[in-house]
Amino acid sequence: KRQGQAGPACAAIARRSAPLMRASICMACPRIRDVIFYGQIYVSTRIDTHPIRVKSEKGEPMGYQCDHPAMPANEHADTMTGRPRFDVPVPLDGYRWWYIDGLSDDGRSGIVIIAFVGSVFSPYYFGARSRQPTDPQEHVAINVGLYRPSNKLWAMTERGSGDLARDADSFAVRSSQLRWVRNELHIDIDERSMPLARKLRGRIIVRPTCWNERRFALDAAGRHSWQPVAPVARMEVLFDEPSWCWQGDAYVDTNAGERPLEKDFRSWHWSRSSDDGMTAITYAVDRLDGSERDLAIRFDAEGRCEEFEMPPRVVLPSTGWR
Repeated sequence: KRQGQAGPACAAIARRSAPLMRASICMACPRIRDVIFYGQIYVSTRIDTHPIRVKSEKGEPMGYQCDHPAMPANEHADTMTGRPRFDVPVPLDGYRWWYIDGLSDDGRSGIVIIAFVGSVFSPYYFGARSRQPTDPQEHVAINVGLYRPSNKLWAMTERGSGDLARDADSFAVRSSQLRWVRNELHIDIDERSMPLARKLRGRIIVRPTCWNERRFALDAAGRHSWQPVAPVARMEVLFDEPSWCWQGDAYVDTNAGERPLEKDFRSWHWSRSSDDGMTAITYAVDRLDGSERDLAIRFDAEGRCEEFEMPPRVVLPSTGWR
């Protein structure tokens, strides 16, 4: 949907915007209490980790580190004491998104919010790029998905730069916004769902338990990156329309790219799971050159991370998104 007008069907969006729009959500999985995923999920009923100990100069254990290649430290200028900035420049034809999800403590409800500059799932942005270099700020959106026991509601209205306001601490598209209030992320949603145009109005408060300032390169040239900003967090959901309130585990990350995804990737698959105050994340990228990039990382509540063996790939049944 763009500027209040209904757009092509989701299947058409997936075809036009490269094979990257595959979305699903899972509320239960054996031995993994909370799971949210996009694409084809990697799921295992048991996670075997292989941590790498970090020692001080005296040989004393200091925690863990991940040995996956990360972006250089001087490229972390878009964070503020761990918090991601919302005013980071995005180049022509590029993209940046900030992703937040949460699952209720009883495992029955979930929410996904994605704030886009250069909406990677937009057929309008795809079409504009095919004609000429395009300002990503002309294709912005705040995507909201509500997953309730009774039904699922989804909203994503694409808008232009005239409806966008952002600075270091806040990101607003019309009346929906994300903003940092000290070290809490407050999200106000005022949207209409599709296809029934139901009102979605409420507030989400995310309280990170830890911060991660490392960004991971997804391609060999370092044009695309991923940063799990707050891998372990808590969330409070307070919706008026529909009436819906709960608390649960949460997660925040950000992705950035200097050029369109379809120029470097065939597909990507991402998942996260939470259990006992830990968050496990898998990120698998299939590149156009035939190479792959696999990340399997687990964070504890202190922000320490350890890698684990990538679980086997599980092919999901087709849904309305694919």
